[in-house]
Amino acid sequence: MRIARWMRDAVDEPARGYTAPEFAAHVRTEHSTFRWLFEPMLDHAGFDVLDVRSQRGFYAAYTCRRRD
Repeated sequence: MRIARWMRDAVDEPARGYTAPEFAAHVRTEHSTFRWLFEPMLDHAGFDVLDVRSQRGFYAAYTCRRRD
């Protein structure tokens, strides 16, 4: 399960990234936008997705171009 992997890979030092308690709070209280929701939103807003780079299945960087 992806959440279990996030928890296992969490850092101990908050300055280096998310700690296990921070991951737990994120899962419990925040509502992240998943790729299958986010990409159609970009399309609807008039953007073409040119590139997506994902790290650990959690962080993603998008390169987009605004359609004319």
